[in-house]
Amino acid sequence: NGLKICLSLIKCLIMNKHLTLFLLIIFISISSLKASHILGAEITYRHIGGLKYELNIKVYRDCRGISLDSVSIQMKGGSRTDTFYPNRVHILDLTPTCKSVSNYCNPANQTTSSGKLAMEEHLYRDTVDFEKRDSAFSKHCLIQFGVGGCCKSLGITSVNVWVWSELNLCKASKNSSPVLNAMPNNILC
Repeated sequence: NGLKICLSLIKCLIMNKHLTLFLLIIFISISSLKASHILGAEITYRHIGGLKYELNIKVYRDCRGISLDSVSIQMKGGSRTDTFYPNRVHILDLTPTCKSVSNYCNPANQTTSSGKLAMEEHLYRDTVDFEKRDSAFSKHCLIQFGVGGCCKSLGITSVNVWVWSELNLCKASKNSSPVLNAMPNNILC
């Protein structure tokens, strides 16, 4: 009976990629905070007409690590891969205001020296157009968008963080991805 429940949970996670992505973000947020200067990320897309989509990429940065100047997005479809660099829209300090946490990411996108956790959200945005600029991908049903970290600050020794989002042009070409409205909170007061 316990094996059936375990297999059902695994099947559910495989079938629901958005739930898996959400659980991955939560796991990264509550696991060791020394994973990298990138604590986690999320990628959402919004259908804006035809085969055109607006991508929103949120990257959550540990302010104890190195600054985050730009991110590269990998787009995959079939055997084709492309990389592009979206524009940063804003940087938002997500450090909660409480007595036990007094160190904020101030100034923005700089390394803090106190050693206490502080967190920023970096929002990047770009548009993909499968009828024009990115038309070589339009013959593939499944398109994947990925963002991750390669560079670590000193003293960080664990694995890199990568997050992927998928768009199916054949089954739901006018679809938009779900958007998580809750802010990540990996700092408890």
